[in-house]
Amino acid sequence: MKPTEKELNRIAQLACLKFSDDEKDALQKSMEYFALMADKVNEVDTDGVEPTFHGIQLSNVFREDIVTSNYSIEQLLENATNKRNGCFVVPKVLE
Repeated sequence: MKPTEKELNRIAQLACLKFSDDEKDALQKSMEYFALMADKVNEVDTDGVEPTFHGIQLSNVFREDIVTSNYSIEQLLENATNKRNGCFVVPKVLE
């Protein structure tokens, strides 16, 4: 499947690119090669083969989400230099 010049121009337009005539010829040859490789992959019989998302089997490594005891507000604020009404007091950044 050889891409037409019209298709190349449309792709260039969508990608906001400009190509010289030499670049268009090289791009057309590259796209033709990629299309041939895709056709070759499509020739492989994949009946009965499950699709995979990754080359190796992965499993979730996260721990279970178990509720544990929380810190009190006093414990969280005990090292704060400035605090007021159970909140940190920080310097004003925006005016």
